[in-house]
Amino acid sequence: MPEMSGYMLCEAIKKESLNQETPFIFVTALDQTSEESKGLALGAVDYITKPYSLAIVRARIQNHLELYRTRDALKALSLIDSLTGLPNRRHFEQVYSYQWMVAQRHGRPITVALVDIDYFKQYNDGFGHQKGDECLQSVGKALASVCHRSMDFVARYGGEEFVIVLGDTDTAGAVLVGQTLLNSVRQLAIETAPDTPISVVSISIGMASCYPRRNRGSEFF
Repeated sequence: MPEMSGYMLCEAIKKESLNQETPFIFVTALDQTSEESKGLALGAVDYITKPYSLAIVRARIQNHLELYRTRDALKALSLIDSLTGLPNRRHFEQVYSYQWMVAQRHGRPITVALVDIDYFKQYNDGFGHQKGDECLQSVGKALASVCHRSMDFVARYGGEEFVIVLGDTDTAGAVLVGQTLLNSVRQLAIETAPDTPISVVSISIGMASCYPRRNRGSEFF
């Protein structure tokens, strides 16, 4: 390449956070061990020297693609809450950080909501953990049904808590979404445990909205 080497290209691509795990294979005439070590150190998954067999190159590419797909599948499983099928807290932290940067870059608002199922301990004590799990699943589905835009994100935060990221949403928009969330859970009409001061399962929501300042991390939200 006239203006940059393969090493420089690999390094430039890997600098982008979305490309850091992209498989990169060198096919080159540079066959010294030091050159191979340099390529692998930059993040390449394989280093093939010329002359080469096209069949071997294809086989190696196929092998790396299969490994990449397997790794992605395992990674996806690690980001899902096994009970509700929603993203888990770890996934939320990744998405929130990314959404914050997008809002910061474009000067757009972002809202984060923390949702808690009211009197859930009493529900578990009164009906048992199996019914409690079913309640969590139903509430999770109701919340996800409201947050259907591409920039909306719902995750199970832990226990009976859920967290929601609403990209490009200011305070006024957050209030409207919050009311819809409250109604969606009430409409499930899940009967509460005896001696609970409400008749059907409900949620409480805490929300915060802002326009992220430049050079400030999401921990300042």
